[in-house]
Amino acid sequence: MKTSGSFLNYDIMSLLPFTALLKEASPPPKCQRGGNEGFWILLVVFVLTSICSNIVLAQQCGIEKGSYSIYQKMLKGHTYKTFKTWPKSLDCRDACLSDVRCQSYNFMFLKDICELNNRTKQARPKDFVKDVERYYMERIPRVSLGSIPELPADSCSEIKASEGGQAVSSSYWLDATRSGNSILARCDMKTEVADYCIKHLWVNNASCVNHPVNYLCWCKTGWTGNYCGKDIDECSNGDHGCHGKAYCTNTKGAFICTCKLGYHGDGKVSCKDVNECKKNASACPAQASCVNSIGSYRCNCLSGWRNRGAHTCIDVDECLVGSHSCPSNSRCSNTPGSYRCICLAGWRNQGPSTCVDIDECSEGSYSCQSNSQCSNTPGSYRCICLIGWRNQGPSTCVDIDECSKGSYSCQLNSQCANTPGSYRCVCLSGWKNQGPSTCVDIDECSEGSYSCQSNSRCLNTPGSYRCVCVSGWKNQGSSTCVDINECSKGSYRCQSHSRCSNTPGSYRCVCVLGWRNQGSSTCVDIDECSEGSYSCQSNSRCSNTPGSYRCFCVSGWRNQGSSTCVDIDECSVGSHSCPSNSRCVNTVGS
Repeated sequence: MKTSGSFLNYDIMSLLPFTALLKEASPPPKCQRGGNEGFWILLVVFVLTSICSNIVLAQQCGIEKGSYSIYQKMLKGHTYKTFKTWPKSLDCRDACLSDVRCQSYNFMFLKDICELNNRTKQARPKDFVKDVERYYMERIPRVSLGSIPELPADSCSEIKASEGGQAVSSSYWLDATRSGNSILARCDMKTEVADYCIKHLWVNNASCVNHPVNYLCWCKTGWTGNYCGKDIDECSNGDHGCHGKAYCTNTKGAFICTCKLGYHGDGKVSCKDVNECKKNASACPAQASCVNSIGSYRCNCLSGWRNRGAHTCIDVDECLVGSHSCPSNSRCSNTPGSYRCICLAGWRNQGPSTCVDIDECSEGSYSCQSNSQCSNTPGSYRCICLIGWRNQGPSTCVDIDECSKGSYSCQLNSQCANTPGSYRCVCLSGWKNQGPSTCVDIDECSEGSYSCQSNSRCLNTPGSYRCVCVSGWKNQGSSTCVDINECSKGSYRCQSHSRCSNTPGSYRCVCVLGWRNQGSSTCVDIDECSEGSYSCQSNSRCSNTPGSYRCFCVSGWRNQGSSTCVDIDECSVGSHSCPSNSRCVNTVGS
């Protein structure tokens, strides 16, 4: 045995050996707990307690106080609702309590399936049968059988069997044929005979005759249903005899036939056409002609009008629907029953539907600036800018700057200067106009309009002049001449015994020491010895050389440096000629 919460769980198959005792025993009047009534009661209590613990005690052992379940029994053939419940839930019990039709229920405890019954075993004892998979449970308290239309009985006998001593002679709801329609009848519980023909219930002069099992009744024409209290709608079900051109109107127990609009007659035998056009001259509006038709009439709208319904004409807006014939240079203006074409600006009417162009240029009705001319166009005009001007907007001309756009034609020796509506070619500096578009060179040299230094000369060029430096000078900038130093550049011609000496704009060859100029470019040797422009000691003599001279020491003397003579000591050097028997005594110079 296992415990789970407050319930005791058993394998239901383990209880089957004990069911043999339950088969033979009658169920106790109530679910018992404990007591000393005998072994079978204790066994029943044990088994029921086990089952109640496993399937939920409250569900099996009582909906209300005093109720009980009957194990392995069921009521067969009276189930009106079947559904599966949650295990160990009270779904079956709660469903029965919440439905007035529920009298009892069968419960399949192994499959958790609930079957709600609309009868009890007392009402149908023959249908109370054995079933090992179910137990049977009655609802207490419950609604008495036949007391409400939702729970009709088959007969007075069934009510008496169901309710026992509680059944008294009274009115009950019966449905002997189980058609689903309950009818209130009076049951005599002594005879168990039903009186279906309770006079105060039957209405509308109905006739009722009781039948051994049921009853027969006859409702007057136009009525039906229980007690003949329900009106028959002959119009809806087609059981009327109205004419095909008539309307049927239902009334209580009858109906009325009325001819449809456009017809006249009794609505049953005859409904004839009404000629509305003859009967009413103003049946149609003035914009239409009346045409009679079977059962009605129609108003044929005249041209420019259209039908709205059968008898009303409304204006056709030809402009909106596009059914007009106005030319493209006009606009359509709707009028009642027609339209008119109004010429657009720049056009004028010529006849009702023709528009011709207005020549604003020839009529002078244009507005163009002085720098433009009028050009007529269909329905308007254009202001065409004159040469040298361009359009800016529909009526404004602005100057074309030919110079910035490059749309000019000027010579290279001129520049473009914009003017209103045109341009002119302005000669560049150094050029002058010869005609409107030709520039010729200005000879600044011949005209004396130049500015050159004295050490340069003017040389005319196209559009200008140049100051060309004279020989010995060179350009520094456009108008300055600086001296060329021929000596430093080596661009001179001097003899080897002369040197170059720069002069402004030229140079000269200066004879070096020992030479003198003879002409502009010739140097001749100076004979310092003959001219006495030398410097030699007395013990030496002058000897001219090219460009200079030399001092040669006389006999007995020798050079010491370039210009000094010292005495030769012949005695010491051995260059004397004294005999051996003499001695040499040096003397100055000898």
